[in-house]
Amino acid sequence: MIDGISYQMFPAFAIWGGFHTKICYRWRPHNLRVDQTLMEVLLFKECPADGPRPDPAPYRLLGEHEPWASATELEYLASVFDQDQSNLGPVQQGLYDLGEEGVVHFGRYSEVRCRHIHVMVDKYLAR
Repeated sequence: MIDGISYQMFPAFAIWGGFHTKICYRWRPHNLRVDQTLMEVLLFKECPADGPRPDPAPYRLLGEHEPWASATELEYLASVFDQDQSNLGPVQQGLYDLGEEGVVHFGRYSEVRCRHIHVMVDKYLAR
């Protein structure tokens, strides 16, 4: 298996390379709630060099409880997103269980991106 390469851009935008399908994630607030987000998945394919540019893909919004697998246009990635999303509930509950004064300790190496984004958010909010 080949590792993916992900470029995280502040505040919530990630581009993946290294796979056949080029993927981009974008997260945005949903209804100003801290416990919900809108996650967009964009797939990029190369345009033919010698032909017309294809029409843009239609925007599709899944329902709140609709599985990623119903988005057949995502092909093999839909099942990966369903598996990843199944972890979000327990993670969110764990954060709630910390309480208002809870402190999240990020790993020194594996979660360096999480620590970095919190440092950047603090810098922006201090302005």
